[in-house]
Amino acid sequence: MHVTKPARALCLASVALSVPAAAQSDTTAVLSMVVTSREDGQGLPYGTIAIRSLGFTRFADEAGHLTIRRLPAGSYTIEAREIGFAPRDTVVALQSGEQRSVTIALARVAIRLARVTVQTQRSRDCTGTGIPEYSSDPDVNEIFHQLKDNIDRVRLLTDQYPLQYSLERVRVSRRPGTFDKVIQHDTTVFDDRKPPYAPGKVVFFDMDHGVKQRMVRLITFADLGDSSFVANHCFAYGGLPFVDRHRMIRIDFTPAKWLRAPDVEGSIFLDADRYVVRRAEFHLSHPERADPPINDFGVTTTFREVAPLITLFETVDSEQPVDGLERTIEHDRLLKFLYVQRSPGQ
Repeated sequence: MHVTKPARALCLASVALSVPAAAQSDTTAVLSMVVTSREDGQGLPYGTIAIRSLGFTRFADEAGHLTIRRLPAGSYTIEAREIGFAPRDTVVALQSGEQRSVTIALARVAIRLARVTVQTQRSRDCTGTGIPEYSSDPDVNEIFHQLKDNIDRVRLLTDQYPLQYSLERVRVSRRPGTFDKVIQHDTTVFDDRKPPYAPGKVVFFDMDHGVKQRMVRLITFADLGDSSFVANHCFAYGGLPFVDRHRMIRIDFTPAKWLRAPDVEGSIFLDADRYVVRRAEFHLSHPERADPPINDFGVTTTFREVAPLITLFETVDSEQPVDGLERTIEHDRLLKFLYVQRSPGQ
């Protein structure tokens, strides 16, 4: 399988901010940063660096470097993040015309998974929505921090590094007692653009080749970072299952109690050793509440790293009821991808 990878950096990653031309020669500064491991001082590949006051977030390059040019003089809070490491914020004051180099060392986190237990008395009513920020168990708390880091990275990839994908798509019709009938087998190209998630509106009607059809909006892992999705779902630690002989950390999510229409529920699976996302399962909640009612609709996505700790989906499997006993089964497999504007580190 041929996959387009980010070009290997030959120099420090560099970004120029847009500021008035008159200010560029008189009042701007250059800030070079490197994100490293506190343990050995080695650069952390593709860590994220954010300066919220500028609305700026980017991936560092494969050596952990990022340079920002034409920064107006002033004080900035730099937020450095990496999966598997504790976040760190650093304040830097820049003078006019200054060139500053900053090293941000992150400490590795250690989650004592053997001490983490599932809450057996968990309520079935989702009222306290959002990814938990605090917990009486620091290890559970850290699991949710790592989940959020994964979501933030996927959202950053989608927002700042738009991609075009080439997929192999196989769609079959399945009915009990008969052989599967292939109804589509082709290669297709698509990008990341799609309408935002809307609570309780994942089942909708739209025109398809001139015919009004009922649709189900496919939820992706990046949707979990949508503020509306988080505000309308509860997240809970679900245990340490083995999936394909690999130990995983499972995190479950359910729609809020006040969402009466069908929405999305499911589970996310992080690698128990490296805390990077490996799998996501989505199901239609309360399909009986659709008008007319439908059977369950499910999507399973697997992920792989295309660069250290940068994940893309590898396969997407979905199953959708058609009518009666017939179901449509679809298997999508990533063939290759292309960064259409910039690659991580730029």
